[in-house]
Amino acid sequence: MDLIVWHDEDEFLGFQICYEKTGQEKALSWKKDSGLVHQKVDDGESRTGHYKATPILIQNGQYNLDKIRKDFEYYSESISEEVKVFVLAKLL
Repeated sequence: MDLIVWHDEDEFLGFQICYEKTGQEKALSWKKDSGLVHQKVDDGESRTGHYKATPILIQNGQYNLDKIRKDFEYYSESISEEVKVFVLAKLL
C-alpha cells in the first residue's frame, strides 16, 4: 500500500492510496474539490507486440471502503498522526 498526500502550507489538498500492488493495482483518491474517486491501474503491460506503455488510471467504481480503511490503519503506524487522522476522516 502506498500513500501520496498533497498539501500546501495551510491545509491538506488531497491524497491517493494505491493498494493490491501485487495483483490488479487500484487507487483510491480524495481531492478537496471532487471527493473520493476509485480507479484501477492499467500497468501498460498487456499490449501484445508493443513496448510497455505508461501506467494510467482507468474507471473502476467497485471497492470495499471498509477493507481499505482497515488496511490503512494497519499499515499507517509509521506516518505522522496528523496525516493519519486526515486520511481516516475522509475514509469514514
